[in-house]
Amino acid sequence: ILLSYNPEKYKSPKPLIQIGALVPGIPLKCIFELECLDTSAVDQEIEIQVLPSQLEDVLRETDRLESDVNFSALVMSRVTMPQSSLL
Repeated sequence: ILLSYNPEKYKSPKPLIQIGALVPGIPLKCIFELECLDTSAVDQEIEIQVLPSQLEDVLRETDRLESDVNFSALVMSRVTMPQSSLL
């Protein structure tokens, strides 16, 4: 599961969480830490993506969140973050 965001606005110590398997009907809870670097950021979107296991292997081996291999997320959700001063 990958957390995608604007690195000028946010920072996460671990934006990629590996899970063993997704099983239908069994809830899975993942917690991401996300720090806002720009307190004036308004309506910034982040993406949460469930990636195929082959892409997780590529990212883990390169230790960076970029790859020359083209993959599509299995599931993706966009979340609009609230303004920091409202938290």
